[in-house]
Amino acid sequence: NRVVVYMGDDQKFEYIYKFVSEGKFNPQDRKANMHLLEKGTLYVAKFNDDGKGEWLPLVFGQNGLDASKGFENQGDLLIKTRLAADAVGATKMDRPEWIAVDPYHAGSVYCTL
Repeated sequence: NRVVVYMGDDQKFEYIYKFVSEGKFNPQDRKANMHLLEKGTLYVAKFNDDGKGEWLPLVFGQNGLDASKGFENQGDLLIKTRLAADAVGATKMDRPEWIAVDPYHAGSVYCTL
């Protein structure tokens, strides 16, 4: 029941991202729901040769995202999101936009390029 937001960086050779809220959506608590996008984890997509993919977390201290790669902390990493995606080996796309979730196939996300 977490809130998930998909987004594409609409520039050539950039990435597809997913944000997953830390808190859970509660249809009975509108006030709490208003803050769900304030905390969570940002992921970047990596696609494999078999057509499947994985979401790589962009979290300071994980996947080599630390001072050795030029990141001071989580805030700095999020400001330099493109560099963080480069560092974890995400798949470069050709201007990803118009991302949609397939309501009939759980886990399927579509994107136009």
